[in-house]
Amino acid sequence: MSKESAGLRVAVLPGGCSGFRYSLNIEEQPAADDVVIESAGVRLFVDEFSSQYLNGTVIDYKSNFQESGFAFENRMPPAVAAAIVVHGLSVDPS
Repeated sequence: MSKESAGLRVAVLPGGCSGFRYSLNIEEQPAADDVVIESAGVRLFVDEFSSQYLNGTVIDYKSNFQESGFAFENRMPPAVAAAIVVHGLSVDPS
């Protein structure tokens, strides 16, 4: 896997108890129709379907006494945000 072409795929997939869930995978290269975003030295690959749900979302990695892992701050309208599930936990739309 080449550092120059590899990246983190961020996707919104159908499924989960509320209708959608986030998926994170390391991939060797983007698909031909992916949006490629480079931020803070990290390449993100986002497919067209997922981009409509991730638009405006802030992704952060938290590591402290109480939590460790990726956190998604979803700034979509509450009705849409409430339908997305992260690792089995509902996203708080507030």
